[in-house]
Amino acid sequence: LRLCHEAPAPAASRGSKGSAQLGIQPTFGILIDIDGVLVRGRTPIPAARKAFQKLLNSQGQLLVPVVFVTNAGNCLCQKKADQLSHLLEVPISKDQVMMSHSPLRMFRRYHDKCVLVSGQGPLLDIAKQYPWKC
Repeated sequence: LRLCHEAPAPAASRGSKGSAQLGIQPTFGILIDIDGVLVRGRTPIPAARKAFQKLLNSQGQLLVPVVFVTNAGNCLCQKKADQLSHLLEVPISKDQVMMSHSPLRMFRRYHDKCVLVSGQGPLLDIAKQYPWKC
């Protein structure tokens, strides 16, 4: 969310509908929990869907950077992104989803080693998205 540290947009353009089309970058981003905040089980919370619709520009793209977080780790980030996209009716990429296993990509010194992975869900698929020996 590097944009939080950039200079604010001029007052005249702040909040205007055309600011994104003029190339003005937002000065904030959104980091939001998924479970119980945006969805309950497989049901979107109605106010969450409405709120995200207001964050879209005329081309259906998010106007501000958004990252979705969850402590769940029972599926791939792509699958969670697809589920959220469908439930919230907003385009979401796998790079916008942080799951419990997402920080594992930072452990580069272990990527060429044999590691033990435990938990629920498609563990082998999750492990294979990192360059570990499986």
